[in-house]
Amino acid sequence: MSLLPMRRWAWLLAIVPAFGCATKDLRAVITEYKPKVEPQLAKLEKIRDAARNAPRITVDHVDINGPPPKIGITDVDEHVNVAIEYLEDLDDLSMFGNVSFRMLGTASMNRCAAIFKTHRYPYNPHDAVVPNEIPMYVAEDNLKHCAGVRYVFVIRSVAFAPPSSVRKQNGPCPLPSLGAEMPAAAEPSTEPPAADPPDAGATAPEKCSLFTGGYLSAEVLVYDLTNATQIGGFRYTAESSPKIDVAGYTDEAAAIEPDFAMSARVAFQQAAQKYVPSFVVGY
Repeated sequence: MSLLPMRRWAWLLAIVPAFGCATKDLRAVITEYKPKVEPQLAKLEKIRDAARNAPRITVDHVDINGPPPKIGITDVDEHVNVAIEYLEDLDDLSMFGNVSFRMLGTASMNRCAAIFKTHRYPYNPHDAVVPNEIPMYVAEDNLKHCAGVRYVFVIRSVAFAPPSSVRKQNGPCPLPSLGAEMPAAAEPSTEPPAADPPDAGATAPEKCSLFTGGYLSAEVLVYDLTNATQIGGFRYTAESSPKIDVAGYTDEAAAIEPDFAMSARVAFQQAAQKYVPSFVVGY
């Protein structure tokens, strides 16, 4: 290449390293947010001891003396100032507690503790698989959230019965009733239809998939993370849907868990909107 073209494009070579140096990596993100997030995690350890020993909630009431508590629609981001934690999540902040049918958007503080300790998502004993390394941009979103958390909602289970597996029954599904077996789906029978009686139309017999619905009674202890003090609490109950749509599931039983987890999330959210002043859902 002649000297003239090299001079012409030299400015491009000069700015390429500048752009490369501006790119963050996971370690740089951790270094940036550790001073902001570690004090938050230390306060959460104080909340853990208080939540274990807190008396049962008898009055649904929360005093908010700060910005409106805000949760995400499904998960958290930097604009969400509430961390939803199960009591079991507080045992070891670098991993998830052993919680079945976990709601979406919970244990966000555990994610931040795991980022610092392992650079991975928290280990989940319910799944028992090695977690993947967390991408830099996901880690930064979570650490921004943890740095800005103002309120911690600690879920403490009072009574819990998991939904059962699916069982088959010949005939149409019964109408659902509280505490009874719930219909998961009705499907046409593969058995040949019986012979038509005189002057009657033939109808194919049906098969019904049944399950026993789950039940959860829980209380939520609400803390202000500024000084790690309890500012109230409320109770809620959740049950499986009376009927579950299993379309798209090759295994009908796989539809039961997300249904119950979503029912618990909806019940939690409705109770929070009722008892927590200025409670907001959104981003």
